[in-house]
Amino acid sequence: MALPFADERVGAMCCVYRGVAAPQGKSGPGLWSRLEAVGMSVEMTAGVLAARAMEGMQFVLGPTMAFRRGVIRQMGGFKVTADYCADDFVLGNETHKMGQAVELSHHAIDHIVINSSMVASLKHQVRWMKSTRFSRPAGHFATSLSFSVPFGLLAWAAAAALGHPWWGLGLFGWSVATRLALAIAVGRLVVADKSWLALLVLYPMRDLMGFGFWVASYFGSRILWRGRLFQLLPGGKMRAAPPAVGQPPSAPKA
Repeated sequence: MALPFADERVGAMCCVYRGVAAPQGKSGPGLWSRLEAVGMSVEMTAGVLAARAMEGMQFVLGPTMAFRRGVIRQMGGFKVTADYCADDFVLGNETHKMGQAVELSHHAIDHIVINSSMVASLKHQVRWMKSTRFSRPAGHFATSLSFSVPFGLLAWAAAAALGHPWWGLGLFGWSVATRLALAIAVGRLVVADKSWLALLVLYPMRDLMGFGFWVASYFGSRILWRGRLFQLLPGGKMRAAPPAVGQPPSAPKA
């Protein structure tokens, strides 16, 4: 954690992470937590590496991040993140705007996935996508091109409609092959995810789900956070969402 700060130009650092599905009783991790975990290991990490290659590190990743004390003081303290959903993005972006370098560590950490049910997992991932949409709208829009399986299915359907189903099947197979290659290159080699089942069996399915989450992020601006309903605003800020007509305001859970 401290090593990047040996360079005086570095004002912040963060770590990539691999998703680890939390055990659920004697049966072990469930399907939904495994799907979410492999999305963290491959999709999330690949997106971070692509962003660093294209524009440099202009953000940090929340699970593990560190800053120079002077950098935090100069930006006004942690209170600058008070009204934002993606507070990690704000801290890293403010550091970048100040002319300080943000370093991505070579060290990968475990990020435990505790959402065991389908509903909890889907809500969490849609909320994640929505926060990215409001924090980095241009980059989030371009994320649609990073998926493969949805376009493989579309190519298969189009080729079949034109009377060339085998060409379509080949294109779909290629889309799955690219996901397997990405799962091994990023999930196995970069973050050392040891779950071959998730990388080779579940990730192509997760790629299709990820595109669905991306589409869902453009439907509405409300998110559920710790039992309360909030509305996301341009720039990534959020405010308490007004209650629906005839309903009392929601109270925070203990």
